[in-house]
Amino acid sequence: MIGKEMIASFKEKKPFYRKNVLDPKKVFSWKELASLLNLRPFVNVERFHIISNSYFSWSSSTWCTDNNSWPTKIIRDQINKSVCYLSDCSRVNKTINDISKQIEKGVNWPTDAHIYFNLAPTENSNLQGFKKHKDQSHNLIVCIDGEYTIKIFSEKQEDDTPVISETLKKGDAVFVPAGIYHQVITDKKRLSISFPMYDGPAPSFEDRTWIEL
Repeated sequence: MIGKEMIASFKEKKPFYRKNVLDPKKVFSWKELASLLNLRPFVNVERFHIISNSYFSWSSSTWCTDNNSWPTKIIRDQINKSVCYLSDCSRVNKTINDISKQIEKGVNWPTDAHIYFNLAPTENSNLQGFKKHKDQSHNLIVCIDGEYTIKIFSEKQEDDTPVISETLKKGDAVFVPAGIYHQVITDKKRLSISFPMYDGPAPSFEDRTWIEL
């Protein structure tokens, strides 16, 4: 789980890199991801995202209760070509829910989880991901499987010399404060989780109650 030292580092709002922050086997797995992607109501257009400029349309089945859910065939085809991610995932399992709860208690910032993933690139891949950009939230980015490079710059878009440039492997993490430009570069199969933290007025927190049956 997230230690007190790391919670204190969040409050400083400065970028950092740490090795072996979490045991990825205890956090999330490809098997869990596959279950989510096969659950049609979970992969609606508000939650499942493809980082590409492609346009898609589809017809819905008779029993579909959410016509804006992605068909699994399109999802299967796209994760073989593009970087994709799922948002609103802070309750996909108990461990991720507990990590989010721990962060929230430590810094008093509502926290979500976004799951980023892509398979091994092919000649038809479009794996550039997000280009150099900044976010409105603070983000803890944790590598679950595979590896990828992250470059963290500054608050100035014109700054092209990174203050941090690291290749994340299983269990490694970086913290990117809000407003800081950064870029993730991936050319291998990877699975990662980003914990965005809302540091703004009128925070609203998720119910972290976990049902055990």
